[in-house]
Amino acid sequence: MSSYYSQQGSLHFGDASYIRLAFALILLLAAAMRFANIGVLPLWLDEGYSWWDAQQSLADLWTLVPQCDPHPPLYAMLLKLWVGAFGDSTAALRSLSAVAGVISTAFVMLAGREIGLRHALIAGLIFATAPFQVQFSQEARPYAMLALASSMLCFAALRLLGQSRRGGQRTGWAWAALVVGGALMLWFNNTAGLLLAAFGIAALTMMATDRDARRAFLPLLGAALLIGLLWLPYMPTFVEQARGISSDFWIQRPGWWQFQQELRWTLGVHSNAALGVILAVWTFGIVLLARAGRGRAALLLGCLAALPVSLSFVVSHLATPIFLARALIGIGPPFAVGLACAFATLPWRRAMPIALALLVCYQLWLALPMQGATDRKEPWGRVVSQIAEDVEAAGALTTETMVLTVPNEMVLPLGHALKSAEVELPMRGIPGDYPQPGVTGARYPSGKCAPSVAGMDLAPAAHAIAGRKLAFLITRRNNSYDPNNAVLGYLRAQGWASVETHTFEPGAITVYRLCLLYTSPSPRDGLLS
Repeated sequence: MSSYYSQQGSLHFGDASYIRLAFALILLLAAAMRFANIGVLPLWLDEGYSWWDAQQSLADLWTLVPQCDPHPPLYAMLLKLWVGAFGDSTAALRSLSAVAGVISTAFVMLAGREIGLRHALIAGLIFATAPFQVQFSQEARPYAMLALASSMLCFAALRLLGQSRRGGQRTGWAWAALVVGGALMLWFNNTAGLLLAAFGIAALTMMATDRDARRAFLPLLGAALLIGLLWLPYMPTFVEQARGISSDFWIQRPGWWQFQQELRWTLGVHSNAALGVILAVWTFGIVLLARAGRGRAALLLGCLAALPVSLSFVVSHLATPIFLARALIGIGPPFAVGLACAFATLPWRRAMPIALALLVCYQLWLALPMQGATDRKEPWGRVVSQIAEDVEAAGALTTETMVLTVPNEMVLPLGHALKSAEVELPMRGIPGDYPQPGVTGARYPSGKCAPSVAGMDLAPAAHAIAGRKLAFLITRRNNSYDPNNAVLGYLRAQGWASVETHTFEPGAITVYRLCLLYTSPSPRDGLLS
């Protein structure tokens, strides 16, 4: 097996220009998958947060935004610059993630190249078509950036520790990728420390069993300290965010079913049977790599792909629930390289292209229907169309109309959809306009700027629609902010009746069209118990 692997590692694919062409074609495929129909669907709630973040001042990006959006502010800062250059259309907002996804594919191929040319091309092809990676490369959220940082770490790990090094080999770029990638991970997601912990465990294990690897101890220690120093300015904010999440957050502790579900999404498979197959193939690739004399690379890939999942599950049970598919997106690069090892080192050469084609076709079968699929994101465009149609049918002016939202954070995607449709309507969040941090006695199910309505005074909502000809209440069915639909009940008590209801999926977004039947003699007492 070792001699076979050596042959694979030194295979020549013809002239170097053809190799460069193959790399370029894979990058073009990655770009096509990520940019296709990128602006067709409206922003959903989480992307609405990103749009709002990008509009804030640099001072607020460090103070207010971390209270509202439970992520480090670096992505919002980059998106603010991106919006300044390309505008805030749906396509423009998402294209930053798409660019990150293409660059991630390049780093995945560089990581695979540390094992062999065939490994590089196969890993790039797998990653370029990976459904989960494609999905979050089409979202205006920081997760594609996290995958990019992880791909940099994966390349650096394999370059620096993946095999015994001889003198004279250049590693400067790899050390830079390690430091920059490690720091970016921490600046893009608060759970990224688990990925760095996985790398640290792999490196320490390697040093404990391999004397030659101990030469890297001091450089790695220096790199770790530098990463820590680069992250240090954010640490106080991180501590505050961690406290908020540990005290009240919407993520539940994962059971076995949720563990499988989130892992399936992360790895881009549609069933538990497919999950078992893909994990078996990946394990087979890691074993083949180790048997081929590349134990270091096998250890690194195994730890980088498997340990973050295990650590996230353990932390979710021992400390605070953080187990979520999109937070695990960083395992994608090492997992793709591990899969490539299975296909690239198969002793049955005729079986390899067939098996690889089946995997790529399977991923395309899952990924391509996502391009513009209307059942994948909240349909805020249709919500706006319905409201505009009702306003026109009622013969009301925009000044005679008011839109109320529960929770108040729903004004974010709604506001972007209204702007995209060039429709101007006044909006008000309940219990108060977004953002609403620090309300005494309020419960905050997600972030610290969108309080639930329990115990809040709702009289301002009644005053906001007083004297209006037309009013709309937009809420979510069975949401944690107002599970009993108390706001609608309160407005009915103030004389407003819901004359028409529309529900939009996905997201269970419900739009109530309200009209005033009578005037309540005392609209001031709106305190919910």
